Amino acid sequence: MKFIFKIFIVLLILGAVSVLFYSWYLSKYSMDEVKEFDVNTREQSNHILIASQGSKFKDEVVAQVIQQLPAGYAYIKVIDVKSLTDIKEENWDVIVILHTWEYAKPPDAVKSFVDNIDDKNKLVMISTSGRGTYLIKDVDGISSASQLDEITNISNEIVQRIQNILKKKPENINNENK
Repeated sequence: MKFIFKIFIVLLILGAVSVLFYSWYLSKYSMDEVKEFDVNTREQSNHILIASQGSKFKDEVVAQVIQQLPAGYAYIKVIDVKSLTDIKEENWDVIVILHTWEYAKPPDAVKSFVDNIDDKNKLVMISTSGRGTYLIKDVDGISSASQLDEITNISNEIVQRIQNILKKKPENINNENK
């Protein structure tokens, strides 16, 4: 009977340590939720959605992208990636998604949205991971290891991709030819 009791105590301690480790891991590595906000008005001819997870790296990338785009260039809406389930693709000219790989996969909301989007050419994907090499299969994107010294380079690349997508929009092509 004492042997069974000792096994029970050992299992109880292992369970408690596992719960504590898991709690520490989540608090250290899980992403914050992004507070939704808008830049400019819906009357702008270009509409850009930025869906992100909250982290120092991603927050600064989003801030620099918004700052680099010309004033009045587009209506920009920033949301948390969890809100992608509520997004209608047809309302947006460009959809920028910044996400972290969690447990060797993208967040479920990101994966589901990307799998169901009709026009993947309007996507600008930025995937962060420890190695900085993971990307969603069959989607053009940028991978990074969330290194703060790469923020400007990543932001510049995102802005360039946004502008390239918007140049292909029919009314923007017509305005360039005038």
